[in-house]
Amino acid sequence: MALVKVTMNISERDRENAEVLSKLLNVRSKAQVVSTALELLRFLAEARAKEGAELLLRRANGEIERVIVPELLAIEPAGERVESQGYGDHPLEA
Repeated sequence: MALVKVTMNISERDRENAEVLSKLLNVRSKAQVVSTALELLRFLAEARAKEGAELLLRRANGEIERVIVPELLAIEPAGERVESQGYGDHPLEA
């Protein structure tokens, strides 16, 4: 696969997110962090678009929470119209 060089400006919050993910995922390259994040988001977006899938988080104690990602909710699954729920204090809300 050929590589494509991309240059972009990011916010301080984005830089902090990349640092945290780099440590949690045990990767050295910011490019690898971005690549992993894009791959994960594509998987979630395609599942939402094809099946109307929701994102659920199972805690260690067995509790299940629905994770709300406004950008994913805005995707119209299989022709069904879904309205965005807007933004909260964080991009990912549980």
